[in-house]
Amino acid sequence: MIYMKENIFRNIILLTIIFVTLTSTNVLFAENNENSLNVCDNYTQALDNAKLENRNIILIFDQESCSWCEIFKKNTLENDDVIEKLNSNYITTIVDINKNPEIASKYSVYGTPTVVILNSEANEIYRNEGYLPPDEFLKNIEEI
Repeated sequence: MIYMKENIFRNIILLTIIFVTLTSTNVLFAENNENSLNVCDNYTQALDNAKLENRNIILIFDQESCSWCEIFKKNTLENDDVIEKLNSNYITTIVDINKNPEIASKYSVYGTPTVVILNSEANEIYRNEGYLPPDEFLKNIEEI
């Protein structure tokens, strides 16, 4: 009986060590991945940060059932050149129009994907409705 309790205790400790090791490794990889888009998941915080840092905000409106949104995310937002441009020049926020209808309504967004760029004072300076491949997307935002 004592031997059985020792084995259970040892297995629990071993599993805990493995779990902690795996989760800390994932956190390290997530934090050190230079090729990922920095996204502020809070609209209000993005506005505050833009004002403080005097940077433009890029709002990417999407919704769960939107196939073109998924294509835009995979092809355009995961492109290294796009990531570099957005991370260095913008505060990026992804807004689900179904979960945040008040924000979508504020910017008159009814279809997705829609990209709206605001200046640091939250005034709209660019809009695109629909999918754009990486090269066209970069060309459009270079002009801003």
